[in-house]
Amino acid sequence: MAKLDPNSSALSFAAAVTAMSLGTGKRLMRNYNYYTESSPDGATRSDCLDICRQFRANVFALQNLYLDTEKHQHGNSSFKVMLAKQIQDNLEELHRKVLFFDVDQIVQVVSLIDHLRAFWTPCTEPEFYHDQLPSLIDRHVCSTFSELEHHLQNLPESSYS
Repeated sequence: MAKLDPNSSALSFAAAVTAMSLGTGKRLMRNYNYYTESSPDGATRSDCLDICRQFRANVFALQNLYLDTEKHQHGNSSFKVMLAKQIQDNLEELHRKVLFFDVDQIVQVVSLIDHLRAFWTPCTEPEFYHDQLPSLIDRHVCSTFSELEHHLQNLPESSYS
């Protein structure tokens, strides 16, 4: 079997393709389960907070990709795009989950999720991944996310009627 040079861009590309394939597979599985479920009858606060932990981990991973300036200059953009897409997926899934709760309980939550989704919408454009992105995330995402998490912790344990 052929061995890839560890410094080769092909190795980075192969790793990125694998990661994107896994992300796509996860998204397809989630969507399949969501749409084939005969009676989606609720969500829990714990479900929502688990999604928040995934969101936080993905944002942290994206910011870490900017720390290594040598690799930042030479690539890893496919990993950045993949992580941003995962972040968008986290927000979409969270939005779906909170809609099971009473309207009065989620008005602020939905507004905060919409704000975060608006920030991540241009992540499919190359201009989104500029050198100032980590500081923009610190300024615009972290405080909104903390507020969102606070509101989610105040939701009832379950949305089940």
